[in-house]
Amino acid sequence: MDFTLETHLVVKYGDQTWAPTQVTVDDVIYFQFGKWDRGFVKWVTGKSLDLRKDKTAGSADCSFLDQLIARRQTACDDALDAALHHDDDDSSQVKKRRRRAKSCDDHLVPKVLNMSLPPVPEEDLPEKLVRILFDGAGTASIYMEMHQDILYHLKKGIQHSSKSERRKKE
Repeated sequence: MDFTLETHLVVKYGDQTWAPTQVTVDDVIYFQFGKWDRGFVKWVTGKSLDLRKDKTAGSADCSFLDQLIARRQTACDDALDAALHHDDDDSSQVKKRRRRAKSCDDHLVPKVLNMSLPPVPEEDLPEKLVRILFDGAGTASIYMEMHQDILYHLKKGIQHSSKSERRKKE
């Protein structure tokens, strides 16, 4: 046969849907999202992504996602550091410099990592431990475990977060 059948989870909201890119690892589905993903922005904000010069609506560029990306990078850096220095003893006096994890380091670290989502005090949502994939480390794209409560946490966190200021080109 020259075709295959696949099953994908779809987020339905109102009369619209968002079908994110999905990967299955060890029978767990992970979805990909980023602050410039058109479908993700439309689902989270209710407005289409608008990248025109003086427009601020229709963007998921906010402090919550910036914190999320920073936490993901920290989790990836920690995993890489543990993989590179697992055989070092603590008596060594030489302090080794930490290296920033990148996607090309995926052969050194576990494929699945743990990190926590930032809290959303306006919705009484505490920090939430989630599983992510190392794929995309060093980029603005994240693969996260796909569950309804995680998606809810993401959406509310972005909706209650302050928008990031656009940098002016000089």
